[in-house]
Amino acid sequence: MKEIFRSAQIYDAVKKAEKRKDYAELATLYAEWMKIYPEDPSIISGAANALFNNGQYKEAIPPYQKLLDFGGYARELSIWTNLIDCYSKTEQPAKAIVFITQQLDKYPKNEIAFSALAYAHIANKTYEDAIVATKRSIELSAENPVAYFFQGMAYGSVKKYRDAIPALQKSIALYPQLAEAYLFLGRYLMDDSETEEAITTLKKGIADNPASPLLHIMLGIAYFKLGKYTISYEEINKAIQMDSKPGIGVSIQVVDKYPVIKQIQDNTPASKAELKPGDIITQVNGKSTKKMSEDDFSSLLTSNKGNPLLLLIERNENTFTKVITCTDVPNPEAAISYAMRSILSRYTNNKIQQQQDIIIAEALKSQDETTKEYISMARGLLAMDEGNYESTIQFMAKVPDNSFARMYEAIAFAEKSLFNASLAHYQQIPVEDLIPENIPLMQDNKVLMKLYQPQAIQHKEKAEEFLTKDMPQEALFELSEALMKSDETERQAILDKLFSIVAANPLLAEIPETARKFALRAEIMLKEGNLEEAITENKKAISAAPYIASLYYNMALIKSQLEKYADAIKYMQIYVKAQPNAPNIRQAKDEIIKWEFQLERKKEKK
Repeated sequence: MKEIFRSAQIYDAVKKAEKRKDYAELATLYAEWMKIYPEDPSIISGAANALFNNGQYKEAIPPYQKLLDFGGYARELSIWTNLIDCYSKTEQPAKAIVFITQQLDKYPKNEIAFSALAYAHIANKTYEDAIVATKRSIELSAENPVAYFFQGMAYGSVKKYRDAIPALQKSIALYPQLAEAYLFLGRYLMDDSETEEAITTLKKGIADNPASPLLHIMLGIAYFKLGKYTISYEEINKAIQMDSKPGIGVSIQVVDKYPVIKQIQDNTPASKAELKPGDIITQVNGKSTKKMSEDDFSSLLTSNKGNPLLLLIERNENTFTKVITCTDVPNPEAAISYAMRSILSRYTNNKIQQQQDIIIAEALKSQDETTKEYISMARGLLAMDEGNYESTIQFMAKVPDNSFARMYEAIAFAEKSLFNASLAHYQQIPVEDLIPENIPLMQDNKVLMKLYQPQAIQHKEKAEEFLTKDMPQEALFELSEALMKSDETERQAILDKLFSIVAANPLLAEIPETARKFALRAEIMLKEGNLEEAITENKKAISAAPYIASLYYNMALIKSQLEKYADAIKYMQIYVKAQPNAPNIRQAKDEIIKWEFQLERKKEKK
């Protein structure tokens, strides 16, 4: 009888803690509840989720594993994905793969389990295995939107956008309410230099998922890349509003019939008023809070949003008053929006907003890895604008696989006159990102090229000296260095000079060993169908030997296979200009004509 009575008490306490989102207390309550009913799957599920939401990932693994012993729960994707996230958060994603593979012996025809296996492989960065798992899941159920979603994620992670985009589109067609599919589709379209199409897609995603702030953030990023900063602001502000709710920045628990402050959020009305955990709020505007429920207390605050509130506080047997205003308080999920708005404010010269937003973003203490990267980037930008280049470098090092972060690093190193380090980071930026349509990145590119300009001039002067001394190979080296440190207005003249030197010295037309290595790697990638990696390797070959015309020809053909016809035309035009008498010159010119036609058809479809 005692157990039944205690279980009822725990039930009531759980409901209250859930309203407060007090995951620490929920974890404690469920731990006690499980001692009473150790085999109740609903209690085990609650315990696992409470531990997960409280960041106790290691402790959450056993209850999630136990849930899968109950057949019905093996059909719930969230059980699998939360378990995988627990393994990933504790830096052991490979163990998730082992566990799920063992579970497949019990559930060999469970398409959800195979989708989970794919997600585990994505977490482990074994993307090809993830693709195999999604294909098996689709074989078991062709109408499985989650399998197509994970397949799109896996393909996109290895830059196979031609495969990623249709997979995500299929996922959306099957289940338009899967906001994450729109999110990744928008992202990969932008990565594939299709920002306008990404905007159209994200707008449709918002229509299908109006409650998703992440879609507004991604749409804001898309507009940002196009230099449409005002519209970008509007979308980011919508996300901030969606991730905020009226309050004073406290979590409350009723103790001895009065609301007691349990936690205080930084940079909120409560923290600014110097309220403390343990403070008892006995009155609001003269009204007693005795016997108020947590919901009633919250409603009392929100009904007075924007108006000053007079709180009567008891602290350590002392009584005092505080005047505080209920306002919109952001939750931790809003941190990424504030970080993005801080970055955006830098490009609109709104210094005050830039500084305020990064302070708010940091105060929200988000544990999301992507959010942490945006905060690092925003903080690094602020440091760069203040001339603290060493801090910029340190902050940007925390942001992998981001062209803007590499650009900021390159600028910071150049400001410190560390040009080799600057160039090394600059060359990590994919060439397809350095396009006129990417307005903010190209603005920063101009800044960097201005810093490089004295170096480029020196390289060109040295090249001329070597040519007067009949040292063409040394001149090629200097001009190659100048090419990497010059903007588009200077590049063509340098390329013309490089090709003219090779034409006058045919022995120099042989591809050097460094460039050959990258070209051969590109050839292998091409045969394996990994076109994006082939481009990366071929780009390295061009950087090592920009005077070898055949490398531009090869790049043009790879770009055309990816249907990047504008890029293909650009590279083939360089080849045609460099090799006007080549045996395949007619074929090269014909390819340009074909690609121009393909571009026309693309525009007509849009």
